[in-house]
Amino acid sequence: MLKGQKKITRKEMKKDPFFERIDQSVRFYNENQQKIYIVLAVLMVLILAGWGVSQYWSSKAKSASSMLGIAQQYYFARDYDSARSKFSELRALYGKSEYAGYALYYSAMIEYNEGKYEQARKLLNEYLADFGSDIEFISAASATLGAIAAQAKEYGPAAAHYQKGAEKTANLTNKKDFYQRAFSYYLKSSQLKKAEMILAAVEKLKFADDKSKQELINSMQSMLTLAEK
Repeated sequence: MLKGQKKITRKEMKKDPFFERIDQSVRFYNENQQKIYIVLAVLMVLILAGWGVSQYWSSKAKSASSMLGIAQQYYFARDYDSARSKFSELRALYGKSEYAGYALYYSAMIEYNEGKYEQARKLLNEYLADFGSDIEFISAASATLGAIAAQAKEYGPAAAHYQKGAEKTANLTNKKDFYQRAFSYYLKSSQLKKAEMILAAVEKLKFADDKSKQELINSMQSMLTLAEK
């Protein structure tokens, strides 16, 4: 005949480590119930606040992107007054964001297209100092600074700007064009060593066909030889 299991007394339960841990947990909960509720409430508020901030910035980015798109439409339609106004508004609203950077770049290009070269130079330098993260925009800004310097017959700075534009861009057509301009202006400013550096950089480029590459290199070598005489 099976013997009945011995009942565990409360005294024995207290001595059992497992039951002691349970008892301690219950006592801790009872003693700190209000504090626990407060901590949980704070955590919930933080979670909701984080979600709210995320939604806010997502909405703000969409608004900035939309405003940039409208301003660009004005710009490419050559409605520079409307474009300037929109880009200015975008810069005021979005401070140091990437959208404000694009707005600053296009604002500079409006000044350049209208022949206001010194104002364009100022804005482009500001763009490169504060927003230079998009390599193609850095390249374009540098090349435009090169064009402004060349127009002012500042051939040394023009060459340096075009060289930077060539080094930054991943577009092979632009890279070749900017290197050629840099090479030409280094020759005009009698900086032959730097012209040689540009020639060496062109020799390392990968062209679509070897013939056009060799023709360009031969042309640059001939110009360099004439400049050295």
